[in-house]
Amino acid sequence: MTWSKVVDKQTAACRSWDILTFSPRIVVFIRICGTHNTANEVFHCVHFECPCRPDVLKSY
Repeated sequence: MTWSKVVDKQTAACRSWDILTFSPRIVVFIRICGTHNTANEVFHCVHFECPCRPDVLKSY
């Protein structure tokens, strides 16, 4: 399996609800790598969505 980094926010101060965008692509898996947490030592992802417009799938 080959992973492609589509968004890199390592140096950004991301907090609360963030919207990250990237170019459309067909994927099977999405990996989220948390790099820092100010509350404790564990990265938390409480809610994750990756919606796709139906017309995007027609081009693949």
